[in-house]
Amino acid sequence: NVRSNDQVQLIGTIALASILFLLACLLVTIRIFVRPLKQLAIQVESVKPNEQSKLPLVNDDTSGKEVKALSTAFNQLINKVNKQISQLSTVDSERRELLAHLSHDLRTPLSSLQGFLETIQLKKCNVSEEEFNTYIERSLKSAQSLKGFVDQIFELAHLESGQVNLAQEKFPIAELLYDTVDKFSFEAAKKEINIQVSLEDESLLVSTDIAKLERVLTNLMENAIRHTGPFGEITIQTQLDKSTGNLILSVNDNGTGIDQEELPYLFDPRYRGNNAVDDGKRHIGLGLTITKKLVSLLGSEIKAGNNPGGGAKFFFSLPVLT
Repeated sequence: NVRSNDQVQLIGTIALASILFLLACLLVTIRIFVRPLKQLAIQVESVKPNEQSKLPLVNDDTSGKEVKALSTAFNQLINKVNKQISQLSTVDSERRELLAHLSHDLRTPLSSLQGFLETIQLKKCNVSEEEFNTYIERSLKSAQSLKGFVDQIFELAHLESGQVNLAQEKFPIAELLYDTVDKFSFEAAKKEINIQVSLEDESLLVSTDIAKLERVLTNLMENAIRHTGPFGEITIQTQLDKSTGNLILSVNDNGTGIDQEELPYLFDPRYRGNNAVDDGKRHIGLGLTITKKLVSLLGSEIKAGNNPGGGAKFFFSLPVLT
């Protein structure tokens, strides 16, 4: 019995020692794996934007491949958040600057309109019919400018909303170009500007949104007439790009051209060229920005440059139906 009791005690002691050893191993294992996770959790919880509105990276100098992979994943997420914060900051800065420019441009016709109306109200019966008609004409001109500014702002906001639908339509490009020339013939005649159409093939068909393409051509023609002096020339040209099979559509003029240092900012909504021919009107400067977004919706990219003989050139490509 004594010997049997000794064996039982020995077995119990071994079992207890084994359990204690396993518990010790388990605690050590848990400490090895849990401690880095705790450290990582503390670092993640302490991540806050600094003065530059960016998040600091998590220190991945911890043991264990899994923990390092997790910290790397957190850092990738933080980098993405920092990039988005930077983009939002840039967009907000540009938005504020654009609003400042728009406010300045809108204030002029609004103040002019208010001034003429107040003059009419103050003078009332003391104003002659000729003066009255002059005030009314100038008030209407300011109101039209104001309406044009607001229309451009709403059009740009609509294009940037991402809710624009395309109505694809098959049509001959020559027909649209000749219609565009007819639309601007009277305005060009007032400045004695000659508008020409140069088509490589008048039978070519394109498939795109005709209304948006017409809006693009309208903007480019208005811009060309504004920057072309009396007795100038504007040419709408189409040419096949043999390497891509696309149709290159360009609007050329022999006007003031574009300063080389201004080319990178030409389609910026805050851009206002300083080499325009003065036509006695104020322009908000969103026409080319709207044009770029419209061309982008049509699946192309508009580019600008100067012609060798002087004047500006705007061009983009369209797919041709065969």
